[in-house]
Amino acid sequence: MASYKKVFTFLWCYVNISNMKIERLIHELIKDSLLSDKMILLAGPRQTGKTTEAKEWLHETGHSSLYYNWDDEKVRRKFRADPNFFETAARTSGKGSRIVFDEIHKITNWKNLLKGYYDSFGSEFNFLVTGSARLELFQRSGDSMLGRYHLLHMAPVTPNELECVLPKPNTKLDINFEVFSSVSLKQSTLDALINYSGFPEPLIKQSDRALNLWHEEYNQRIIREDLRDLSKISDFNRVEHAIELLPARIGSPFSLNNLKTDIGCAYDTARSLIKALEKLYIITVVRPYSKNIKYALSKEPKVYFYDWTRVKDAGGRFENFMAIQLKTFCEFINDGGWQKVELYYLRDKQRHEVDFLIASDGEPRLLIEAKNADSNLDANLKFFSERSGNVPAVQVVFQPDIFKMISKKVCIVSANRFFNLLWNF
Repeated sequence: MASYKKVFTFLWCYVNISNMKIERLIHELIKDSLLSDKMILLAGPRQTGKTTEAKEWLHETGHSSLYYNWDDEKVRRKFRADPNFFETAARTSGKGSRIVFDEIHKITNWKNLLKGYYDSFGSEFNFLVTGSARLELFQRSGDSMLGRYHLLHMAPVTPNELECVLPKPNTKLDINFEVFSSVSLKQSTLDALINYSGFPEPLIKQSDRALNLWHEEYNQRIIREDLRDLSKISDFNRVEHAIELLPARIGSPFSLNNLKTDIGCAYDTARSLIKALEKLYIITVVRPYSKNIKYALSKEPKVYFYDWTRVKDAGGRFENFMAIQLKTFCEFINDGGWQKVELYYLRDKQRHEVDFLIASDGEPRLLIEAKNADSNLDANLKFFSERSGNVPAVQVVFQPDIFKMISKKVCIVSANRFFNLLWNF
């Protein structure tokens, strides 16, 4: 109960329990003048707060009435009667009005529709489009929207957002271990996230029962609705079986051959299933880094869940948590246009392995090993640091208040200090 009260205090800064509103880092990018000159597409897992963020964006300028959810039959009816149904209301609000289209990807020919809206009204109105998997298709669909949009990603709640602190990103990836000397996050904040996920609904309720119920409802909606809309996969039982099996494999290179055997399907079916889960933001894939690494593996990826509470093993759950935090940071840097940053892992044929590598423009910048409770240095971290040109290496442990310098380039640090390196608090 005491732990709950502490977390609730942190949440109350920007949380309204009735509508699950949490101030998010992505808001800074949406308002950025370098990005807001074009249509903003906001993608990410379901129930991470995209709709809440979109409504807040409208509310800031008094344009709350210009929110249109294409799940609403009234909106679809207006659209059928007049494709430009929003124009009159937007003009009444004045030039520069903000307009939100939520779930517009559920109608036929939605990409061409958005292109037409931007070409016709882009100089007068500001558009924000929210959705999940299908918005990513713009990245793969040729040049029909080229130069008309910015794609941004919204992730589960991060530790600093939970503490009501919106820091600046370390956009230049300056690696300075001196930042670890101070504690920026309370351990109770990390406990809440580890136990209840980064999805606002179960995170705010802080209840195991509520988390179980949310899991069940989330699975049904994702699998029975979104998967059906996105792909030709119709064997939902097999998808559910795969989702049940994957958490036990977190942290290990993933084999499609093993999965196809376990769920009893063809290799191509297993591959399509994994791709669909990735597009739906149920899982994310981290691929091996092989450039200039002798005997490095180059094929088998690792998979992690956006909802790390699916992983029961404590060590696996913390590694999954770290994977999503690092991916969130990389996407924020990429979406903001500062540089091209990617997340990998390292493993060679001799089975030396490090959990994560952040690379900038393909070059290694930071090695990270995630440990739930072991504060002794993992030998593989030092091994790969030396073989990749003395790249800075950090072993991140869940235990609080640890900071040990092993050498100028290698250290062990607690998670409540580590995030000082990614974000300037």
